[in-house]
Amino acid sequence: MNKLRKYFQAYHPIVHIMMLGTVFISLTSSMSIPFLAIYLSETSQLDFATIGLIIGAGPLAGTFCGFIGGFLSDFSEEGD
Repeated sequence: MNKLRKYFQAYHPIVHIMMLGTVFISLTSSMSIPFLAIYLSETSQLDFATIGLIIGAGPLAGTFCGFIGGFLSDFSEEGD
């Protein structure tokens, strides 16, 4: 328990808040996406492939934009 406390105190409290926020966002996204698929299938005339494309577009865009954002942030640091 003492080792865990030392590990926890090694980081700034802002890091803990950001980690907690990231976990909260991931949990809420994981819980809401299946219900979005059900909602879209019951309230719209979309076929299952289109619903899958709509739901998969967010994580796919996040992946590609993450690479682009990482490249741009590294590129801006090199120019300083």
